[in-house]
Amino acid sequence: MTSLFPHAAYEEDQPYARAILTTHVLRATFFLGSALGLASGTLTHLTLRFLGRPGASSPFLPRLVAHAGRGAVIGPAVGLLALAGRMRAREPIEWQDRAWRLQENAGQVRADRWTLGGAAVGAAA
Repeated sequence: MTSLFPHAAYEEDQPYARAILTTHVLRATFFLGSALGLASGTLTHLTLRFLGRPGASSPFLPRLVAHAGRGAVIGPAVGLLALAGRMRAREPIEWQDRAWRLQENAGQVRADRWTLGGAAVGAAA
């Protein structure tokens, strides 16, 4: 998402630094929370099957979607708390520096473009 914002030549001229960092954290923790939810859903299903518990008879896909959905909600909430804790009492130049570095990172820009492309395909579907 960082490619949606203007990019300054120098870090001290970087506008919207807080918005850039916040959208980056929201995007990253959304995917991280979903991935952890998929892993926990799979592990829960396998554990229940291994132990022979009654919950093992429930279908795998609904369990997986529920865990991923919970992760997609919990992940960004935890990410915003972590961002607030990490950047608390920081100078504006530190926000600008981190935002500028994100926009200079070619891998990050590529990930943002893939994310936007996936979101567009999902919205069209």
